[in-house]
Amino acid sequence: MFTARRPADSGSQLWLTARDHHSAPRLLSSSDDGRPFFGAQGEILFRASDGHANYLFAMNTDGSGRRKVISSSIIALRGVSPDRQWAVAMTPVDEEPMTAMVGVPLHGGTVRRICPGLCTARWTPDGRLLYVEPSHERERGVALMIPVPPGETLPWLPPSGIQSVDDSASVPGSFVVKLPMGHEIAPGPADDAFVYTPTVAHRNLFRIQLP
Repeated sequence: MFTARRPADSGSQLWLTARDHHSAPRLLSSSDDGRPFFGAQGEILFRASDGHANYLFAMNTDGSGRRKVISSSIIALRGVSPDRQWAVAMTPVDEEPMTAMVGVPLHGGTVRRICPGLCTARWTPDGRLLYVEPSHERERGVALMIPVPPGETLPWLPPSGIQSVDDSASVPGSFVVKLPMGHEIAPGPADDAFVYTPTVAHRNLFRIQLP
């Protein structure tokens, strides 16, 4: 396993460590890298800054072979597919909303739009379904489950991505699921199983005397 850590006097660092602690943690990178995931053949995927923008990088588990996966910038790395062939990243776009979630092929191919804005895109653990929750649907508590064809990682998606759960009519085999409203969801091994963290916001109203 590995972790990202930010010391008080420097940027974030990537460390590799064994789960059974039979060996000491090993520093892989101290270049303000973060959000690590394992890719195929044990490579490590992570977000790193290169100049004034963030990019998706990969490297070997010994820290060697550091490379950009794609030339275009990303805002954040959100996850990796169960088969470790695709990553999900948030990217800037020249439209409204100004971000989109995309699928990034890790070993060559075309980046594909999944959904616009601050949406959520995750696979079920077996990779059989892709869960897509458009950001404006979160308060409605609905999301779209899209079947992934055998031998593929991403299902067929509209060129502009999933705009709404109403797109289920045009996406073969997809179906709408009802979820707890306003929570970040992780799909489980069954079609109707999800994990989420309930959150409660506490706010105070203060009166400030103006001069």
